[in-house]
Amino acid sequence: MTKYKYTYQEWSQDTREFEIESDVKLTQEQIQDISLGCTFTDGYTYVGGEKDKRFKATFVGTEFGDDTQTEISGDEVIEEDDDNEEDE
Repeated sequence: MTKYKYTYQEWSQDTREFEIESDVKLTQEQIQDISLGCTFTDGYTYVGGEKDKRFKATFVGTEFGDDTQTEISGDEVIEEDDDNEEDE
């Protein structure tokens, strides 16, 4: 069994862009639902809707955030210069 346990979390803000074209005005929920019909492959196009209510959504791409945040929790973390010391 292990003596120490840590949790490492990493997050950043990424921006995914979709272009949606529609024959009719859409609600915010409809726009979100249509966007989620796309896969996250650059240029992927999803076409759907009923007659005279057609839509087309294209996944433009992802802009990856450069502001990564991290957090380590769990047992005590040793400092870089402490790793040569014996365990207590």
